[in-house]
Amino acid sequence: MSANMIGYILVGPQRLREVASFNTYELEAMRQAVERVRTNVLEFEQNPESELTEDDFPDEWHNLVEDASECEGSFAGLIPDLFRQASEPTDQDIRDELDRVADLWHSARMAPDTMTRSFNDGTDILAAGDMSYGDEPIGPGYEAMRSLDQHPLMSFLGIR
Repeated sequence: MSANMIGYILVGPQRLREVASFNTYELEAMRQAVERVRTNVLEFEQNPESELTEDDFPDEWHNLVEDASECEGSFAGLIPDLFRQASEPTDQDIRDELDRVADLWHSARMAPDTMTRSFNDGTDILAAGDMSYGDEPIGPGYEAMRSLDQHPLMSFLGIR
């Protein structure tokens, strides 16, 4: 049995922008991003045999789409509730989700299994991972970074 290195590297600001500072136009851009994803999630869950491919979902979810297709098209528990609810997301729904993303970023930065490199320009590079023999690494930093990497709204906070 051979081992593989599994890890994440994310780049983002040392200080995230305050969620309350997003203006109406930025919130509308986020709402449109949420709506695009929700439409595709709903169609995929209702008809796993549809012509949707992983390219119709955020890059971060390509593995989730593959997992869901193996589970008969269900994303149950794999994605944030914001992308599954039936009603149109309010500004507060989006702000709450951005707060959740910010919490994940801060958790990843402070986790004992995360390597953080800070630069004078206010940028942090975070890395977490481990050797794997068919399983997935464990640890708070790795888990937070995995959740961040799979979140379509992370780029609105400057995380990439």
